[in-house]
This record gives sequence, structure tokens and C-alpha cells, in this order.
Amino acid sequence: MRTLPFLVFFLIMASGAPAATRLVTKDEAKLIVSDMLEQAEPLHLELFDLDPSLEDVLLKGKIISIGNKLTAISTSYTQALERDLASGATMHPAGGKQSQLAPLWMCENAVSQLSKFAETLVDVDRQIQNPMYLARTYFGFLSNREDCRYQMGEDPPENLKQPSDLYRKYLDRLKNTLLDMRKLDDPVYFKEARSDPAEWVLLQRKLFWTLQIGQRWPLYKLHSIMSNPRPYSPEKQKIVDRFRACQSLQTSFDRLFDRFTASIFFNQPPLLDSRSLSKLLGEMNECEDLLADR
Repeated sequence: MRTLPFLVFFLIMASGAPAATRLVTKDEAKLIVSDMLEQAEPLHLELFDLDPSLEDVLLKGKIISIGNKLTAISTSYTQALERDLASGATMHPAGGKQSQLAPLWMCENAVSQLSKFAETLVDVDRQIQNPMYLARTYFGFLSNREDCRYQMGEDPPENLKQPSDLYRKYLDRLKNTLLDMRKLDDPVYFKEARSDPAEWVLLQRKLFWTLQIGQRWPLYKLHSIMSNPRPYSPEKQKIVDRFRACQSLQTSFDRLFDRFTASIFFNQPPLLDSRSLSKLLGEMNECEDLLADR
């Protein structure tokens, strides 16, 4: 499987048409991306399987090696896209004949984010300066990989194929997430935690990881289905359009979430921004009403 993209490139270059006018087909684009993701996943697992008790130099070397491999893996996509653009293709449909690789940019971005995550694992200074960066980078990998799957045409889980079921699950998850964030909004607790600078850095890292991967990611995983119309038939899409208010919840949550994490970083209680929270709660009520009237 891993040799197939190179076969694709060979066929492109050896085709009867001049190389400058030969663009990657839709099937070839999916083949390149599928192979890229297939190669990246074992490295993703390897990052989390590394033995933390290894000597620092050895551990750092292994992580750097994985990061370099991830960077190299995305080469097949970037080279094919560059060749398409040089042959007259565009990144956007409005610009002319769009490259078949362009709509799959999140797939390459997922691999790039995982490479950045590996780089940050060995950059201790950066982790200290910005404790939220590591978790945010890994969230970037997860979210881009999920969007990539739907860009590639993957179907959502059977129990989430009906838009109303999907929005209900999202809304329930969002309520629980807000309750957890409210429990964390304790100025006294954070004042005590900051009394020990070294412990505070470690606590921040744990908090940001819990918030990004434990809270934000499960919501985004549902949102990724909501924001991708491809799995739905035209009839289903009409239903999706009816629940447009539910679609806006993730954007409002992200705004609240970003301010929440920034307040932790800069020690600016209260953590939950009242204006952002009020807007989100209003949209949640509107979504609830739509689900009740369906």
C-alpha cells in the first residue's frame, strides 16, 4: 500500500499527456491521502508507547526521529499538490479547475500537527512558556484527522446518522462539559495552586490536557459530523438546515473555551466569561426548542 503513491506519480509522469497538464484524479488524491494517514498512525501510537523511564537523550532522540518521519510522510501530498498548482489547478473551486487534493488539506494538516506535537514534546522551554500549547497541538491533530475522515467520505456511526439524534447527543455532552468547567472555576483553589510556581506549571499542563482532550475533543468529534454535509442525502441536508441554530453551538463554545483557558493561563478569574456564556446558553435554548418541535 505504501508504494502506491509513488506508482501514481510514475503513471502521472509517464502518461501520454504532457506532465504540465496532467492533474491528479479524485481516486489518485484519495489514494495518496489514505497512504499518508496509514503511515502516520503507527508513529502516532509509537509516540504514546515510548518508555518515559528511558534516559533523556535516548527518549528525545526517539521522539525527534518520529517527528522527522512524520514530516517526510506528508511529502507525497505536498509534492503532488504543488505539481497540480504548477499545472494550472487552483486551491478553490471559484478560482478555476480545483485540484482534487485541495479539499483534502485537513488530512495533510493532521500529519503536520502530529509532527508539531512531537517537536513540542522535546521542547521543554516552550512547554514552560506556554503550558497549553502541547495539548492544543494534539487537539489540532485529532480534530483535523476527524474532519479528514469525513472529507474522504466516511459515514458517521449508525446511531448518529439522524441529525436530530446527533444534535441531541451534542447538546447533552455540552451541558455536562459546562458543568465540569463551572466546577473548575474556583478562584480560591487557583490562588493556592499558584503559591508553588513549579507545581503550578505542572498543574496547568494537566488542566489544559484535561480540558482540550477530555472536554473539547469529545464535543468536536460530534461537531465534525454536524459540520460535514457529505454523509447526508439531500433530504437529510434539508433537516440539517432546519437545525442551523444547533450548528452554531461549537463556534460559541470555542469562544468561551478559549477565554476560559486564557483566564487560567493569565490568572484572571472568573474563568467563565459571562458574556460568552450567556450567548452560548441562549443558543442552547434555541437548539432545545428546535429539537422539541421536530
